[in-house]
Amino acid sequence: MTLISPQGGVLTSTGVPRVELEYEDASGVDTASLFIAIDDDEITEGCQVGPEGASCLPSALGAGVHGLRIELRDLEGNLATLAESFTLELQLPVQITEPATGSLTTALTTTVSGTVSPAADSVRVAGVPAVLQAGTFVAEAVPLREGANVLSAVASSSARRGRDRHRDRGARHPAPAGGDLLAARRRDHHPTADRGHRRGQRSGFEQLGADPAARAGGWSRGAGRAARLRDRRLFAPTG
Repeated sequence: MTLISPQGGVLTSTGVPRVELEYEDASGVDTASLFIAIDDDEITEGCQVGPEGASCLPSALGAGVHGLRIELRDLEGNLATLAESFTLELQLPVQITEPATGSLTTALTTTVSGTVSPAADSVRVAGVPAVLQAGTFVAEAVPLREGANVLSAVASSSARRGRDRHRDRGARHPAPAGGDLLAARRRDHHPTADRGHRRGQRSGFEQLGADPAARAGGWSRGAGRAARLRDRRLFAPTG
């Protein structure tokens, strides 16, 4: 009997590491005798068992050290056992889906929603705690300030933390008339393996002034130029 995965040592996973093993015996293998447990919780029922091997997906596991135990008999009743331990480091992919790229708002707060790994214990958006449910999150009344804003949705668990870095800049949209306007530019961050277990999703928001020319012209130059200035800490200035 040979364990293919997980191997001992540190394993980076979303919390559901696949268990795969191969087996053979000259007398034949009694596949009905197969027993697989992680941390003394049997997972055999959910396995795909074949004449030469088996594959299983356990329920979501927490970060830390886990013990795997496998038992299997041949057709003569001889018992083979295998024990392995591994340390699980969690990936916590998180992605903002709303507000949409290029959206506009007159409000000084916004609702941010998206998807997140079920292994996450919490999500905070710009410091505002989000409500988690079935792999999604919603953070309401996330404050925005005049000028450029960067909102970070950060998923956390009891494990160590990391952050996503990839981003995709959104398109500009013209601003409608009326009120202090906010032009949203979203920057998506996609999950990447990192040394820890924290994943960030950032969105940039740019607020337009109430100048009538800026309202009418949207992203036009001239009177509306001031509306396109960005926080130089976050964006390169435009000419």
